[in-house]
Amino acid sequence: FVFASSSAVYGEAVRLPIPEDHPLNPKSPYAASKISGEAFVMAFSELYGFRPVILRLFNVYGPKQSRAYVGVIIEFIRRVSRGEPPVIFGDGEQTRDFVHVNDVVNAIMLALGNDKARGIYNIGSGIATSINKLAKIILNVMGREDLRPIYAPPRPGDIRHSVADITKAIKELNYRPNVDLKDGLKQLIMSLTIN
Repeated sequence: FVFASSSAVYGEAVRLPIPEDHPLNPKSPYAASKISGEAFVMAFSELYGFRPVILRLFNVYGPKQSRAYVGVIIEFIRRVSRGEPPVIFGDGEQTRDFVHVNDVVNAIMLALGNDKARGIYNIGSGIATSINKLAKIILNVMGREDLRPIYAPPRPGDIRHSVADITKAIKELNYRPNVDLKDGLKQLIMSLTIN
């Protein structure tokens, strides 16, 4: 049984990159619900004897991304497509680990196909990307380097740094992220019809 959890369970990082044994410090009901889901998976696996695999997904993006999920990538692309500069909250030096949906699907398939896979695995790119760098890549890919990001006050509760330690997934699942961020963003932009 593979459960899709979230890096949100970690909250503010006390060490980077974030390993699976990092303290859990949820900052939202969403993160708390993921911790609860993980506990249910482990309890049911003890009771019914199935093999539990929990994948803590970092910032997933990719083609056909739901418009209901408006992350920073989609918001930047929407604004730039309208000729508006991206809005960055804070100084833009906060970091995230953006992982392409194809890499996530691959991780799920590897977990399902490996009889020894058990427990918790971080699934990310293993690369910290600042929000400033993300904006720069999107502006470049969309041919709008003339637009300069606008900076707004930081949002309360935003996590400063997040990047996955994917060592365990590499060793035990043979997981290797394959989609470069710039290439993945090109695919996403081509797949979107933005209003």
